[in-house]
Amino acid sequence: MVVGIVLAAGESKRMGRPKALLTINSKTFIRHVVETLKAAGLDIIIVVLGADAETVEPELVGLDVTIAINENHKAGQLSSIQKGIEAAHQFSPDAVIIHPIDHPLVHPETVSAILRQFKSSSNPIILPTHKGKRGHPVLFSSSVFDDLMNAPNEVGARAVVWNRAAAVHELLTNDEQVLLNVDTPEFYKLVEQEFNARPSQGSPDKEISG
Repeated sequence: MVVGIVLAAGESKRMGRPKALLTINSKTFIRHVVETLKAAGLDIIIVVLGADAETVEPELVGLDVTIAINENHKAGQLSSIQKGIEAAHQFSPDAVIIHPIDHPLVHPETVSAILRQFKSSSNPIILPTHKGKRGHPVLFSSSVFDDLMNAPNEVGARAVVWNRAAAVHELLTNDEQVLLNVDTPEFYKLVEQEFNARPSQGSPDKEISG
């Protein structure tokens, strides 16, 4: 079993408002991400909330997710990953897919491809790439959970990826959205204008880079 973990606990200081509640095509980021993971075949999804939890939580009504509150969210993203893994233990997962909220438009087919790669090879770390660049979401097998739980906070999950470099599988994808990190109001406005002008999410006909 693979469990999805959505990271939505940050303070969104650069954005100035909760990224989870930003919208593309009239749908919030949090719904985009949860529905993408479900469409890819993940039955269990844990959403890690922290800052603005009371504001974001109502948007999850009806989505059939498990909510985990990271009261230590100011410690950074790694603390949310660790909270998500702690919450996932009850399901005894073989792996988790970590999906940051600021990558809202990843295609379900990309997540499905990550799952297929894990099932066929059991690679302990699988991350998607596009045009030679690494993106999100990232799969971590249970064999590296202890590494994540003990990673240095100042480096975060990247320390596990670096220390396990030989075990990392880079999954080539045409999905440019694995690189699309919506982190500032200026870039959000650009992305919003680009995607709201389209009739559906679909595969973009040109690359947006932030």
